[in-house]
Amino acid sequence: MEEPNEPVLLQKQQPRQVTNGTKIFLISTLLLITVASVTFSIFSFMKSRSIEEKFTELSNKFELANSEFKTQNQAFQSQDITNKQFINALVFNALQHDMEDGVVTDNFVINKITFRKTLSAMGTSGSDIDLSTQPLIDAKYEGQGHFDLTDRELKVMIEDLLKDTETYFESIREIYIDYLPEWKSLSHTVSIQNYELGTYSDGVFKLKGE
Repeated sequence: MEEPNEPVLLQKQQPRQVTNGTKIFLISTLLLITVASVTFSIFSFMKSRSIEEKFTELSNKFELANSEFKTQNQAFQSQDITNKQFINALVFNALQHDMEDGVVTDNFVINKITFRKTLSAMGTSGSDIDLSTQPLIDAKYEGQGHFDLTDRELKVMIEDLLKDTETYFESIREIYIDYLPEWKSLSHTVSIQNYELGTYSDGVFKLKGE
């Protein structure tokens, strides 16, 4: 029979001695880590300062822009009436163009209409309307604003034209209600070849001298 193996006694290893080279390496590494940590801290601090400065700069720019916006907005609001007058003028110019030779009856046609100078943002004080005769009454016109008609006949003819003019005006007013006043709130002078025939005010037409 074989004899049992005798236990192997492990010899206790002696601790390795740290050489000078290893010490220098460890110290250098530690130093590098420390320097890197300090550098990172300084970089982070500087970066934080940079962000803070940029934020302050942007804030200042925003405040300046906001101030300029308020100034411009106040200036715009102060010009609000002027802007409305400008749009009002454009609308009335378009109306004049469309009404001239566009509003007609059997007896008269609007030859020229001029809305008077705008007094407010809501429009004009009225208009001057110059008429031309239709063939039906050409022979009745004697010139210089005189007709071979009774005052009643002439008045009815002019009133018919003014009603059609009002109807057209109010149809446009529905679109530009912020810029056009009511037709009946205006005063109008009616003429033929620049000879005055009468005036319209508060919804009523009166012949000259009536």
